Amino acid sequence: MPGLPIARFIPPAKAPSTRVTLRHPHTLAPSDFKVNLSRELAAEVAEIVNQPLEVINTKTVPKKADISLRGGKKLESAVLYIDMRESTSLTEAHTDEVAAKMYKVYLEGVVAIARAKYGHVRGFAGDKIMVLFDNENGLAVERAIDCAVWMQSYIEKKVSPVLKARYRHPVACGVGIDFGTYVAVRGGRKGNNDIIWAGKAANRASKFADNAKGGGIIVGRAAYNQLSAAAKKKFALVGSTATVYVAVKPGFTSSHSVPLTVRYSI
Repeated sequence: MPGLPIARFIPPAKAPSTRVTLRHPHTLAPSDFKVNLSRELAAEVAEIVNQPLEVINTKTVPKKADISLRGGKKLESAVLYIDMRESTSLTEAHTDEVAAKMYKVYLEGVVAIARAKYGHVRGFAGDKIMVLFDNENGLAVERAIDCAVWMQSYIEKKVSPVLKARYRHPVACGVGIDFGTYVAVRGGRKGNNDIIWAGKAANRASKFADNAKGGGIIVGRAAYNQLSAAAKKKFALVGSTATVYVAVKPGFTSSHSVPLTVRYSI
């Protein structure tokens, strides 16, 4: 109608935006990310190399929480490695689910025995397990050998027959043991790291486990020398070579050393 004012629609004003775009390192240009990471790693390498490592002596096997990211723990201990023989054929011959069940049977029993025999499980690398023993009253090596024999008896008498009957796939393991000093440090980054055991004995024991045939236990000379006469008699260690002592079940033969016998069972 004439004379009436015309209403105009005025849209409401927009509220100010509070959204903030954050730049994640991975959103940087490749060249910028490469430069930043390179500088950061170079600074960390220089810090690790140039700063002394704060190492604290200990008589007990440390946990990861006991070791700082910039320090370490040093101890004298016996170390045991156990490793499944021909595990590749296991994964190739079975479904992933069946292989996983077979690994679980092996791992759960071995870890339970390690704990029962005063061992500290400190590493898994596939089916290879690392166990360390406190050298309380000089018993570390004796406990390690005792533990190894129980492990082998468990695998031979409890695990392998069941897996053979169910899946037609028996299993066997090799064990390596040695004695020495180690420096334990945490390797990796904050939130993503693990204990690294630096020491000749750990390296030797790992190789002994690799070289031991199924059912065999290879004991390094340094470890053997820690045993008392009573312990040597207990484990019936009756032969030697220049570098290692080998403890094996009766009838076992080895191409690289004189076979010895351990008479012990579950």
